Amino acid sequence: MIRISRRQFIEKAMITGATLTAFPTILVPKARALWARKTVVHPHINNLRVVGITDTRMARANEPVSSWARQDQLVVPEVV
Repeated sequence: MIRISRRQFIEKAMITGATLTAFPTILVPKARALWARKTVVHPHINNLRVVGITDTRMARANEPVSSWARQDQLVVPEVV
């Protein structure tokens, strides 16, 4: 049977943890432009027709997590 000391175990555990922590940075591409092509802003609107505008009068309430139907209900049509 191979005997391993506590010091060797802790050393190998730290090296393994550091390797597993650094591993995703090697595989994940750095450029966010690669992710942008896959992003769908709205299922019924072409991404080439989307413009980002911030105006607090455009919505009746601020709900960060909501469905598309709920977001459509919150829109103030006069301002948009």
